[in-house]
Amino acid sequence: DEIASRHFLLLIACIPFKIGDYPGYSNKRGDGLRSDESFPLGECHTFKFILSTDCRKHQRTSREAHHHQSLCNSSREEYHLNSFGLNYLESQSNLGSVLSTQVDKPVNERHRAECVWIFDWYFNHVRETFGLPEEKIVQNVQEAVRRGYERFIHIDPGRPSSDFIVHLEELHCLSLLRIRWLEKNLACRHRS
Repeated sequence: DEIASRHFLLLIACIPFKIGDYPGYSNKRGDGLRSDESFPLGECHTFKFILSTDCRKHQRTSREAHHHQSLCNSSREEYHLNSFGLNYLESQSNLGSVLSTQVDKPVNERHRAECVWIFDWYFNHVRETFGLPEEKIVQNVQEAVRRGYERFIHIDPGRPSSDFIVHLEELHCLSLLRIRWLEKNLACRHRS
């Protein structure tokens, strides 16, 4: 937690590591002399962080500011949407092409992790009710927005509401990605 805060990160989740969530991971040791030898993992966890909004309030040295900027622009890194119950890996090549049909803006990687944290209840509810008939979908979406707004205000009570609109747009984009992922997987199953 101390290291994370020095690098403008806030720990939001610690979940058990599941090798299936990381395609291509093969228990290798890295680039050392014994890099091809297997490195069996015991029990371990994956840590999820968001950029800390508190770090914006503090003055930073130029080195820290540069490091913070590089963290904000980390769209080249793979991002796992485990909160959706899927692993959607995004690369820089397709980031610009993922557009919301209503807001006509590209997905903003800077806000994605914070958006997932803010709307955690919604994503968990979607995962828990996947495949079940949903009778109160309108109420559940309204509840998700209400809870999300409460979390948003809790992070930094002085933030303008327009920042929350950005997260709603991001939620919309994430929902579109989820629909595309489901359509793709349904099409693959029908071909099989």
